[in-house]
Amino acid sequence: PNPNNGSFNVVVPEQWQTGEVTISVYSINGQTVYKNILHAGNEKQIITINLDVMPNVYFVVVNTGKSTISEKLIIQ
Repeated sequence: PNPNNGSFNVVVPEQWQTGEVTISVYSINGQTVYKNILHAGNEKQIITINLDVMPNVYFVVVNTGKSTISEKLIIQ
């Protein structure tokens, strides 16, 4: 859900998992506040992220090595 309180899930479909998948969360100033590197799997993964950060706008970035997806996240 967006906005949220800092607790949310990132779903990584199996077709994205062709090697390393990096999930990062950046502050509006570009500071990394979360980073997790996943390794290829044969099934969908659901990653629960619990951030202890100040209310603000953040960006969730998923990088598969072949493509990058970015979503704005509002934490209240």
